[in-house]
Amino acid sequence: MNRAVSMPLAAVATLFLCGCTSMQFEETKFTKRATSPSAQKSDSDRCWQIAQKTNISDGDSTANTTAGYILFGLVGAMVADATTEEARKNPKNYHRQKVHDECMIQRGYAKAE
Repeated sequence: MNRAVSMPLAAVATLFLCGCTSMQFEETKFTKRATSPSAQKSDSDRCWQIAQKTNISDGDSTANTTAGYILFGLVGAMVADATTEEARKNPKNYHRQKVHDECMIQRGYAKAE
C-alpha cells in the first residue's frame, strides 16, 4: 500500500517541478522620463550583457537540490538538479532576469505598472 501512494506522489512532484522551471519569465517593463525608446532599448541591451556574465551560484543550486530532496525525496532532488542545469543554459533565466532588473533600476528606470 505504501508504494501505491508514493509512486503517484513522486509523479505529481516531478510534473510540478518541471512545470515551475519551464515557466517563461516575462520581461519587466521599465520607464524613465525624457528617455527615447531607442535609448531605453540600448540601456536594456547593456544590462542584458551584464546579466549574461552571471549565473546561478552553487549555493543556490545546492539549496534547490536540498529543498527538492526534502520535499519530494530522491526524485525531487534529481529533478531540481536537472532543472538548475537547464536554467544555467537559458540566456534569460530567473537569476539573470533579476540581475537585469537591478541594473535597470540602478540606471534610474522605474518598473512600469
